[in-house]
Amino acid sequence: MVTLNVDTLLTKEAVFEKLEPTENLEPIDVLCDINSKVRFSVDTEGNPEVSINDRHFGMEMDAFFDAGRYIGLGSSYIKKSPIDLTLQNLNTWYQRTLKRSMRFVAQNDKIVRLSDKLNEFSSNVVLIDELLKKIGEDKVLGFHRASTSPASTSVSIVCDKRFDINGEDTLYGGIHYGNSIINETPLNLSGYMFRLVCSNGAISQQNVIQRNRNTNMFQQNEWIGNNALPVFNHIDTEFKYLKKLEAINIEGSIGKTLENLFKAYPMSKKIQAQIHEYIAEHNVITMYDLYNAITYVGTHSEDVTDDFRLGDNLQRISGRLSENSRCCHECASILV
Repeated sequence: MVTLNVDTLLTKEAVFEKLEPTENLEPIDVLCDINSKVRFSVDTEGNPEVSINDRHFGMEMDAFFDAGRYIGLGSSYIKKSPIDLTLQNLNTWYQRTLKRSMRFVAQNDKIVRLSDKLNEFSSNVVLIDELLKKIGEDKVLGFHRASTSPASTSVSIVCDKRFDINGEDTLYGGIHYGNSIINETPLNLSGYMFRLVCSNGAISQQNVIQRNRNTNMFQQNEWIGNNALPVFNHIDTEFKYLKKLEAINIEGSIGKTLENLFKAYPMSKKIQAQIHEYIAEHNVITMYDLYNAITYVGTHSEDVTDDFRLGDNLQRISGRLSENSRCCHECASILV
């Protein structure tokens, strides 16, 4: 890998260590009908358990709530209901009524999640390794962010495609990898922008390819191999979008611009306040400055640290902003 003197970038080894919690998972697929051997119970301390084909597992609460959700029992209902009633409902449905295949995802003798999607099950480490080989590890400067859970894995790769705005602001293009072990979202690759001065990131919403039913005939590693270079080679277009943002002056219409932004892309009042705070402390004159405000909050907010999917969402909003913004010729406000 090319060496870059930026403390915020992670090494490949550090990223793979971060991904370890969702490695070594075992998918157990069961047809839940009158012949299935699935039985839910609790241990002596009231913790949920399940037996699957005579194998006994503990259950994470997320998995227990998953089991209820698939038969119409919400987590709030399960928390309030007598455990015996919940177990009776679960066992009736999973032993007789459900009549469809379910995937129990196991790790270290514990079920961590359930899913009704039985797609190909691959290691994130293996897929990212394939991605790096395809784009060339010599082009990789490092990794900006990496987070994982059974529901969602997010890894941002920074490459050596450099672009300067005004000769001062340096950005690097890369690729964002997204996946879900339990198939809540499809495997996807997107363009990624990394701003050197503040270590901000943004995820493209046009330069994105998702694995879908039309491409499921390809194995996941083969799909990665087919799509890595098209996404990587399209990064130059992302830079052109950002250059256009710099030419859109919003100095006299920031309030209206933010009103339109928050209406188009709903976010919590707390996040809105953080964006307002950034703008108050920085010289925000162009749409590119506003783009940087959102990427900053989407990368550095403490709320993002606690919820990486929130950070990904804000970085995607930045991507949409760079690709879809236009100016109203009547009121001079920005339409998003």
